[in-house]
Amino acid sequence: MVHVLPHWTHPKVALNTEIPVWAYSNCDEVELFFNNTSLGKLKPGTAWDEMQCQWMVKWQPGTLKAVGYKAGKVVSEEIVQTAAQPSKIQLSIDGEPLGNSSQDIVQVRVSTTDSLGVFYPYGENRTYFNVLGAGKIKALDNGSPVDVEQHVGPNHRAAFYGLTRAYIESTDQNGAINLLASCILGEKKQITSNLVSIDTEIINLRGDKVDPKIDVFYTVNGNVPTISSSKYQNSFKIEKETTVKALIVVDGVETQILEERFGENEGFTWNKNTGDGEQIGEQAEEATLNNAKIITIGANFKGKGFVSMNKAQGASVSWYQENDGGAGPADLYMRYSIKLKEAAGTFIKVTVNGKVVNDKLFLPNSSNMGKAWSKAKLRIKIDRGANTIKIETVEDKGLFIDEIIIR
Repeated sequence: MVHVLPHWTHPKVALNTEIPVWAYSNCDEVELFFNNTSLGKLKPGTAWDEMQCQWMVKWQPGTLKAVGYKAGKVVSEEIVQTAAQPSKIQLSIDGEPLGNSSQDIVQVRVSTTDSLGVFYPYGENRTYFNVLGAGKIKALDNGSPVDVEQHVGPNHRAAFYGLTRAYIESTDQNGAINLLASCILGEKKQITSNLVSIDTEIINLRGDKVDPKIDVFYTVNGNVPTISSSKYQNSFKIEKETTVKALIVVDGVETQILEERFGENEGFTWNKNTGDGEQIGEQAEEATLNNAKIITIGANFKGKGFVSMNKAQGASVSWYQENDGGAGPADLYMRYSIKLKEAAGTFIKVTVNGKVVNDKLFLPNSSNMGKAWSKAKLRIKIDRGANTIKIETVEDKGLFIDEIIIR
């Protein structure tokens, strides 16, 4: 067995940003390939919590392939590819298939993919469902912890990170059961593409699969589509702030009306391009404070605020960090602000897991206290699992701490 993560579709990550790629495996060795170039072999551990290997891979669109070896022979592999814009949906059954009895339930998974069938992990378009035959929609879900739409009653659900799920129940009637799912697909914020596709798929749940004639008509001006509207043939481009509506006609019967809104304020909230200068770290205001306080008035800080060390010697900020990788050296970056008239800066003590790494690390002045932020770097050693990083003042000259980043 070999399993690769994360996905390899990163539309807002700066090119050449290093991303940790993990492969979980019970094989003797795992070799990672990126765009057919080997990045080397590693040996996973044998304990349940040590079965991962890690490579740092510079982000470029392409293909990751992990190959597992036992006794020198290939026994398993997994491929992860960069997806293009969302263009299709795939239907599959999770768990047991639908039985022949009444009131049996089957779980149908809807996966968002690009035109080649590569999973699109940021899919958030809405899928509309209709049961054809002796069944009904029991409930719909997407796994989102913040989606408050009703699970029971509606016949449509937005995807959450590329996935939607329908629970279909058989009725007292005999006969075949098929599920029709339809979706208007595209990037809601149009980050990399303004191409829109409309897809309809049918999955057979019991008995014979149906193959009806399906026609799709659509509008891009917000009007309700009719059979006189534009007939869908291929993907099409749209302007920003566009509402696309579609009419699904099954064997001459108007069956579904779909709607999807595209625009700057639609869909996921994306951060700026992620790169070395944009990484968000562990915020000081969320850490454990001793003789320090949270400040929210200032400028250019990350998160919801920063921490003032109260011009007190021995004031501290402590972070609890989980390290899922192996123990070893790491770089600790500390984002701070200080501006002293009587000195060129101040000193701090840095402790990791109860051991002093540096008892007098000098932090030079910033250009404007609370508005301009500087970054200090210190080489530390972290353990596997839980780690505690503590920054403590050794002078009473005042200091603002914004965040730390461990790489």
